[in-house]
Amino acid sequence: PIRWLLLELPNTEPPIIQAITLKHKGIKSDSYQVYGKRAGRRLREQQNNNVRLSSLEHSPVHLLANNVIHSRNIELANNDIAGKKVAVIGAGSLGGSVVMHLVRAGVTDITIVDPDRFESANLGRHILGVDDLGKYKTQALKERIQKDMSHITITSIPQYIQYECIKNIGLLDEMDVVVITTADWNSEEFMWLLHQVRQPKWALIQAWAEPHAIIGHVLITRPNSIADGRYLFDEHGSFLNRHSEWKDNGVSPLPGCGEAFIPGGPIGINTIATITAQSVFDVLTGKVESEAWVTSIGDIEKIREFKGTYVGPDIPDGCKQIVISREWPRV
Repeated sequence: PIRWLLLELPNTEPPIIQAITLKHKGIKSDSYQVYGKRAGRRLREQQNNNVRLSSLEHSPVHLLANNVIHSRNIELANNDIAGKKVAVIGAGSLGGSVVMHLVRAGVTDITIVDPDRFESANLGRHILGVDDLGKYKTQALKERIQKDMSHITITSIPQYIQYECIKNIGLLDEMDVVVITTADWNSEEFMWLLHQVRQPKWALIQAWAEPHAIIGHVLITRPNSIADGRYLFDEHGSFLNRHSEWKDNGVSPLPGCGEAFIPGGPIGINTIATITAQSVFDVLTGKVESEAWVTSIGDIEKIREFKGTYVGPDIPDGCKQIVISREWPRV
């Protein structure tokens, strides 16, 4: 009783497909019951071979293909990143947003590494939602992405990167870019050491937020580089060129445990995620020729409001957001 006619409109790229649906009521002209006969005989006796069309409907067909999904991204059209592989170490508020920016920007092969599960305290600034509570962040991100874009290859590793590399030292060798967003010096220092020892092809990008996410930094290495950014941090992992000063380094302890978090809202986190994802895209498209330090500086009046002190470069009056890119600082 239903027939589909699919029409591809000529000279459309990505292709536009239209569907025409032809429907009729069925093989019976009416619906009354005939008792005492088997079903097959009843249908043969009442069948009308001249059934008229009862409805004609039209609808577009949605194609979940890579060239369709990204057809409005002109930057991607001019830069082929097909086959490029990216790993994101850390799937917290910053890392989760970086992952989503990357897959929507055209990255189709991504590995996510993080040992944590999604908790209610994460809801206020993470891209995951209530349905993901209790799940590993890496697995929840994978499910969410593949629900919308099934063509993307995602590897979920719900474990510390150090432990995974002990089991498989070459885990990241085939990557083009590795991003670390953990804000944990143990894992950050490990990644710099791994980068030095393995001397891989992949570029290493480290991204983090200063307290309250008003200021964020991204350190970028070139592909095939042997640059080591550990000299930019003290033995505790504090950046030696931070742009704000805070009591207790701005870190808030979590009650009942030895862990802590860096305070900050979703708007600031998303801004830092944006410059991080753009840095990854710049590396993948060959626009990074030397080590770079990118800093996002928001409304510095908020730093004073939160009882901090701004110690960064001079900002023009009235400027609420600025991004600065320069060479690595010399200490």
